[in-house]
Amino acid sequence: MPRTAALLCVHNAANTLSWWISHHMAAGFSALLICDDHSTDGSQDILSQAARLYDVRITTTDKQESDTHRRHKNALERLIKQNGKDFDWLIQLAMDEYFFSTNGSVQDFFSATEAELGHEALQQTQHLPVNWCITGLNGQNFYSSQKPAPHPRALFTRHAQEHFPEHYLTRSFFRPNTTKPTLPTPFSNTKPNWSQARILHDAASSSTTPQSRRYYDRNDISFLEGKQLLSSSLDIGARLLQGMLLHAGYHIQNKYNSQDAPTSLPPELSSAPTFRRSYIQSGEDVLALHKTSYQLGFYKADSLDKDDFTRLILVHYTALPTPGSTAPAWLYPEDTLDRPFLPLVSTSETYFSMLLECLPLKIHAHDHDIELHLVPADTIFQLEGQSRFTLSAAAPAAEDEHPWQALQNFSRYGLTSQGIAHAIATTTWLSPSILGALYAHLPSQEKQQLFSPLLHNIFHPSDV
Repeated sequence: MPRTAALLCVHNAANTLSWWISHHMAAGFSALLICDDHSTDGSQDILSQAARLYDVRITTTDKQESDTHRRHKNALERLIKQNGKDFDWLIQLAMDEYFFSTNGSVQDFFSATEAELGHEALQQTQHLPVNWCITGLNGQNFYSSQKPAPHPRALFTRHAQEHFPEHYLTRSFFRPNTTKPTLPTPFSNTKPNWSQARILHDAASSSTTPQSRRYYDRNDISFLEGKQLLSSSLDIGARLLQGMLLHAGYHIQNKYNSQDAPTSLPPELSSAPTFRRSYIQSGEDVLALHKTSYQLGFYKADSLDKDDFTRLILVHYTALPTPGSTAPAWLYPEDTLDRPFLPLVSTSETYFSMLLECLPLKIHAHDHDIELHLVPADTIFQLEGQSRFTLSAAAPAAEDEHPWQALQNFSRYGLTSQGIAHAIATTTWLSPSILGALYAHLPSQEKQQLFSPLLHNIFHPSDV
């Protein structure tokens, strides 16, 4: 099969870059070749983490070149010269462009193209155009690429009619010339043909003016097929997020191991909070997750087959909040899942910060029941039209119930940045999901002291 790579130049796109990377790795590109135009928002941290896990090759633009277009073009051509020999086909994309193959992957696209053109004709072909498909906002009038948001492929599921003028524009797969690397004409004019592939172009979401946003906000045709890579894309996104948290933990450990690190526990650190484990109830039924379909529901506890279902554990302070007040809580599956995160809500409500095995929540107490609010979106968790629940005592924790042990371990010096940092520095193992879930609940004055500005923006976007 051909080796393929997607080319991208990025500047300050941290809020959507993880989604773009995870989508195109899920699409089956052999590698991603990305130049960073001296971002200052943490995009470089995302690229570095992606390169630790996948074949993501990074360069930076030449700051001395003042013309933005030329600066990006030169950097991309440098990537082609350095890496082009490793690939049969390249395609240049932008941050708001997502390659979509009708049959599922970029390899399927080339297999279908070869079947259509013939092997010999494909070998002689130098360019394969892929038409734009302009997606509308689908009613997401709050959406901004400058703020954290769910995956674009979960949100933008409608597009303009085929005769829309911009659909004649294309991106092209091209064969790299490493001797004299050149990029193809960015947008050639070709009659729309979406039979094998299209470029889902989120032009409305990336528009910088109300006029262009209105022009591109076309929602004529439903296109739910664009969600076909969401499951694998979210799994990749979870590995990116948890990898960044793990790297942040290693950074703290390295700092504490340096000569200028504190040698003893500061006296002002508080003692560990005491936690309780509960099941979430609706009447006599308990909240559980199907281990294969990942569907949530309420079920009779004695009817649950442990091979198929796992109950969810809510960890909260021993004393529940009084009616009208709130308190932090954490939710995780009683049994380990095959996925790297807990899929608690629909993909259109799943923020990047929620790609954890243990999710931070807030308990909102009422007189006889509770509400659960998702953090950081602060949206109410609802299931089957219900948002009020009761709690019941959970069975004792199993010895291998990792989240329960980790929550206690990393909060043993208190829920402060200093306390969590000291716990990280004095442990032999790290749990990135638990670190993220605890970090999401740090007091406002503590948030910026533990992790990087990028992770602060991911877990505390309202502060930015």
